[in-house]
Amino acid sequence: MGSASAASCRDVPGLRSQESARSVTVTFVNRTEEYRSVDWLDFDGQPVSYASLNPGESFRVETYRTHP
Repeated sequence: MGSASAASCRDVPGLRSQESARSVTVTFVNRTEEYRSVDWLDFDGQPVSYASLNPGESFRVETYRTHP
């Protein structure tokens, strides 16, 4: 199981979703002591809010491998 540090979508210029037929299930778990938001980058590279996680909360989503 991997982990990620807190970062902004704006930290990765040029990153955007691409077409894909390969689905995946992703579970985000907030193991910090702070609020975290889960954003998806759309096909134009713009962040779209998916979930708001308080400490200890999780969010599971069906998505695609090429959707950051």
